[in-house]
Amino acid sequence: MKTTLLALLVTLGAGAAQAHEHGHHRPNPLPHRALCATAYSDAYNARLPIRDGARISDLNEIDMRYTYGNDWDNKITAVKVEPGCKLVAYQYQNYNIDYRTGERLDGFRLSLDNREEAGVLVKYLNHYKNERISSLRCDCQ
Repeated sequence: MKTTLLALLVTLGAGAAQAHEHGHHRPNPLPHRALCATAYSDAYNARLPIRDGARISDLNEIDMRYTYGNDWDNKITAVKVEPGCKLVAYQYQNYNIDYRTGERLDGFRLSLDNREEAGVLVKYLNHYKNERISSLRCDCQ
């Protein structure tokens, strides 16, 4: 009886490992979604791909690769929005809403709507909005 139970457990374990090996695990859907927009930082010569459905409430949590641990908070100098997509960027974290009180903060909101266009929309941020974005959302049709 012990031998049969042990053999059954080994067989079940092997099947689970084999299922994982062949990709039968639940994937993270966001990395496989279509590209919605790309953010650029001239000072750091970096770009950040933003996927459809992205909700980034704090760009401080998004690491810039190859830049010695810098993050994307207040680093965006230009954005490219893909056809059929809309990017909304906010000056402050949490989409300009105070974490503690829930009140709307007096910061800018930049809406770049490219849902009706066939080509990409490129926007270089002016002096007021340049390197002052802390959160964003992006959606495609």
